[in-house]
Amino acid sequence: MSAAITIAMPRMVPNQLLAEAHAKYPESLARAGAEMRWIVLDDPETAVQDALACDGLLLPGGGDIDPKFYGQERIPACGEPNVLRDTAEPLLLRAFLAADKPVLAICRGIQLMNVALDGDLYQDIKPFAHVPHNDHWGKIHTVTVRRDTLLSRILGQDTVLVNSQHHQAVDKVAPGLVLSALSEDGIVEGIEKPDAKFCLGVQWHPEWLSAADPAMQGIFDAFVAACRERPMKIAILGTSGSGKSTLAQTLGATYHAPVLHLDTVHFLPGWVERPLDEENAIVRRFLDTHESWIIDGNYTKTCYDRRLEEADQIIVLCFDRFTCLSRVLKRWWKNRGKVRSSSAPGCEEKIDAEFLWWVLHQGRTPAKLAGYQRIGQQYPEKFVFLKNQSQLERFLSSGSYSL
Repeated sequence: MSAAITIAMPRMVPNQLLAEAHAKYPESLARAGAEMRWIVLDDPETAVQDALACDGLLLPGGGDIDPKFYGQERIPACGEPNVLRDTAEPLLLRAFLAADKPVLAICRGIQLMNVALDGDLYQDIKPFAHVPHNDHWGKIHTVTVRRDTLLSRILGQDTVLVNSQHHQAVDKVAPGLVLSALSEDGIVEGIEKPDAKFCLGVQWHPEWLSAADPAMQGIFDAFVAACRERPMKIAILGTSGSGKSTLAQTLGATYHAPVLHLDTVHFLPGWVERPLDEENAIVRRFLDTHESWIIDGNYTKTCYDRRLEEADQIIVLCFDRFTCLSRVLKRWWKNRGKVRSSSAPGCEEKIDAEFLWWVLHQGRTPAKLAGYQRIGQQYPEKFVFLKNQSQLERFLSSGSYSL
C-alpha cells in the first residue's frame, strides 16, 4: 500500500468548528486519495515547517488581501484584511515553490499567489464585470481555457461552465506566471507557473462542483497525482548512437530533474580527457547536491557503482549496430562544426575512425553486453533493457517509467 498523501491547508478561521464548514476541500481531496492537514498560522515560521512536512499545499478561498501587499491604498469596497493569512500564506507559497512541491490555489488563493509573486489585483470588479461572479453553488458563467496549459491538459476542453464567488481578481499577472483562463468579461480565471512541478490557481470554486462534475474533480485528482510523484534518480547506459542523451533530456523534463551528460564531464575542450580524480569529484558533487537526477553515459570508472546503487531506475539502450551507425552519421551531419548540448564545451561534433570502430564494435563487445546482463541480475526490480526505437516509444508512452 502506498503512503498517504497529505495536503497542507491554512486554517481559514480561528475556530476549528467554523473551519469544518469548509468541508468541501477535504472531501474533494479525499476523493483524489489525499488527507488534509490544517496549518495553524499563529507563528508563520512554525507554520512553514509544519506545512513542508506535507506533500502539497492548497491555498483556499477567503477574504480580501490587504492592498498594501501589492502597492495600493485600500478602497471602501475592499474588505477587512486577515493579518495572519496575509502574512503567513505568501511564506508558505514561496517555501513550497522552493521545495518544488505542488500548489493548488482557489479563489482568494489565486489572488494570493499572484500578489506573493509580485503581481497585483483589482480591488473590486463590480464596476466592469458583465457576468455574475457571486454564486458558490450554480454554474453561472463560462471560462475559456488557453490551450497548451496545465489547466487545459487537466480539463481536456476549451470552455467550462463554473461557479463564482468573488469581487476581486488578478489584474497584472506576476512575472513567471502565465494566464491560463479568462471569463466571458475578461476576468482572469486561471494562472499557473510553467517551470514549477505543479502550481495552478483558479478563480472559481471547483470544490463545490467536484462531487457531481468529473472535470472539476479532475483538478484535485491532478494535484494529488503530482503530490504522489517522488524524486527520481535515473541512470541511462548503453551503446553509442542509441539516443541516451535524448532520452535523458526527455526524462529530465518529465521529472523536473537536473540532467548530467557524462560526456560533458569526461572531456575538456578539444576532446581532451579530464583527469579521473577531477571527473569523479564533479560527479560526486552532483550526486550529493540533487535529490533527483538523470545521468546518461557509461564511464565505468566515474562513480559507477554509486550511480547504479542510488538510481531508482537503470535504463540500458542497446540498439543494433547499424541503427546506431546511421544515427551517429545523421547527428554528425546535423551538428558538424557545432557543439551539442550533451557534449563538453569546446568539443565540436566529429567522426573519426576510432569513434566509428567504437560504435560498430568496441562499445558492444560480448564483455560489455554481459556487463549489462549482470546489472539486470543485480538490480532486477529497477532494470529496463530496450533494444530498439519501438520498445523505447512503448516504454515512454506507457508511462511505465513512473515508479
